[in-house]
Amino acid sequence: MKKIKFNIIKSISIIILMSQVLIACKTDEVELITPPDRLFAPALFGGTVIENNISLSWTPISNSSYLLELSKDSLQFTTDLVVIPLDDVSYYTFSNLWSRTRYSARIKAVSKDPKLKDSKCLEITFKTATENIFYNIATTDILSDQVMLKWSNWKNVNKIVYYIEGNEDPAQNITITLTAEEIAEGAKNIVNLLSATTYYFEIYYGEMLRGTTYATTL
Repeated sequence: MKKIKFNIIKSISIIILMSQVLIACKTDEVELITPPDRLFAPALFGGTVIENNISLSWTPISNSSYLLELSKDSLQFTTDLVVIPLDDVSYYTFSNLWSRTRYSARIKAVSKDPKLKDSKCLEITFKTATENIFYNIATTDILSDQVMLKWSNWKNVNKIVYYIEGNEDPAQNITITLTAEEIAEGAKNIVNLLSATTYYFEIYYGEMLRGTTYATTL
């Protein structure tokens, strides 16, 4: 009887001892967390396109400034690259971009702490909508053989291209170079048109399309 009791006590002691060893082992297993050696990238980087403008925004990163880049390509960042250093802001707007054109933007947080590296870049690509600087054509400005066009004269322009509705041959398009006076006034009277005919008009600054409109002559 004593031997059985001794064996039971011995077994219980071994179990308790093993449990203590396991607990001790688990206590010794401390996971060391290494602090990051670089800044986090500005989260929620995105933009809103309105005509040929884009408003970009992002989540601020403490103890950093930013480097914002814009290019006229698809995530290549080589064509017409613009680099904008920024500080203490979480948004930026690019205006007067090319209409209906693919652009890319990227941003990174630039560390103010020499012990931390700059963040990695976040990138987006987008396409601008169509800008239209033409004013609506008044009915009094449409005659049987001419149409008066008017536009925002604070925008840079230098030519107007027009063609008859349904024309699919660019060689038949007519290009008019605007004079300094017409540019300053923001108006051009297009003459020698066919009667009862629908014309489409486009206004450009170089190769940049800045507006489109149409009218049907009387």
